[in-house]
Amino acid sequence: MPKVIREGKLVELDVAPLSEACRNELNDPAVTKLLVSSDLDGVPHAAPRNVAAVLEEAYPGCIAIMEMIENSQTSKNLLWSYDRQRTVAISTVNPQTGESFLVKGIPHKYLYDGPIWRTFLERAWEAIPTSEPAGVWIIIPTEERNENLATRMTEEDTRYLPAHHLWCQYWDTRTAKRYGKKSSA
Repeated sequence: MPKVIREGKLVELDVAPLSEACRNELNDPAVTKLLVSSDLDGVPHAAPRNVAAVLEEAYPGCIAIMEMIENSQTSKNLLWSYDRQRTVAISTVNPQTGESFLVKGIPHKYLYDGPIWRTFLERAWEAIPTSEPAGVWIIIPTEERNENLATRMTEEDTRYLPAHHLWCQYWDTRTAKRYGKKSSA
């Protein structure tokens, strides 16, 4: 388990286990990945990142993601998130299968040398030969969520029981059909 500083104390942070489907999506270079971070004022920023993977040996279960530009907004945001112990998110979308996942995590380390860096540097140059990658961020996953539409609808409907009972006082045709009720319109 990686060690991080929380409230002035060195503590071990549990790595949230990622499902096999999520791991496959993160490791697949054909899957679109968005790294979402925020600046000092909390303004969100999303940037595509294709060079990413779930690590197995050095930081088991952590996500490694390549930062392509040294002084980019994403790079600055990740440094601020690291310094202020803020959460970032990685969203995946597979255009072939329609699978989609959201992983939230904490930036843990920035690597610009060593075996992980060299592996990711080769992957980056395969994908974009003219790139000048800056480093690899190690992110500790804290939460995974399946973002498929059908899964999200089911989970949201069961979160409040009965489903949307306060929101659906006046059933419109679409909502009434979904829940097997009569429309009040």
